[in-house]
Amino acid sequence: MKKKIVIILSLIGLIISTYLYFEGRKINCYLNGCSEVLSSSYSKIFGIENSLLGIFYFFLSGLLTIFNKENILRVISIFSFLFALYLVFIMFFILKKICYNCLIVDISVIIIFILIHNFPKYLSKIFRS
Repeated sequence: MKKKIVIILSLIGLIISTYLYFEGRKINCYLNGCSEVLSSSYSKIFGIENSLLGIFYFFLSGLLTIFNKENILRVISIFSFLFALYLVFIMFFILKKICYNCLIVDISVIIIFILIHNFPKYLSKIFRS
């Protein structure tokens, strides 16, 4: 079940990241600030667009899940999780604009991290005690 959820989230993230990569600069979201978020200086790291990093991450996470390489995915997901938290912080507290497509991508990264590191299992043990 966990494997299916990670694959579905990877597909969702891959689709949205690809859309943002090819159409991101053209998006005019006056209601929620997509344009401002996607054109900000925070939309790239070391000259690489965040959406391109998302494409790479979600493609890789899907493949690693399919081929049962969870240990590699655990390491990659730590960095991706921290980066997603950073981007959410930037959106809410620095830019004060929300790009819902970006937020879906970030939430997907966070959920994959939680599932891969078995946090639901740990939480159920804590609450059963």
